[in-house]
Amino acid sequence: MVRRVSNETLFLSCTPGVEVALCDEVQSLGFACAQERGGVTIVAPMFSYEVLNLWSRCASRILLRVALVDHPSKLARVSFAPWGRIRSLEVVGQSGRLWRDAASRAWGPIDDTRGLVDVQLRVDAGKCSVSVDTSGDLLYL
Repeated sequence: MVRRVSNETLFLSCTPGVEVALCDEVQSLGFACAQERGGVTIVAPMFSYEVLNLWSRCASRILLRVALVDHPSKLARVSFAPWGRIRSLEVVGQSGRLWRDAASRAWGPIDDTRGLVDVQLRVDAGKCSVSVDTSGDLLYL
């Protein structure tokens, strides 16, 4: 029996200026990465975020990218069914209020008492990546 391995896209955020060190660290852990402003992106086998949360010393957070959308109205197509309710929503980048309002309409109210997942919207050049925070607290705390 041949088993197919699925990959997932992860964004490892870091303090600006630390991207090169983070990329070197990620490569030393056996992952290929691409530097971006504020972190690095990797495509890795499923559940690699567990290894990276444990061993990364340069990353602030490990974000599992769920979707990339080009218009706020398309957020309604993104589902968090596997994770449950949204506990918190962070919007990073331009037009934050527009995207936050669209997310509230699409996914309903944020419930910090019963929610299970923290979501980040990273807006850049009119596109928004929707990610689930796999780290919880900042990794350097």
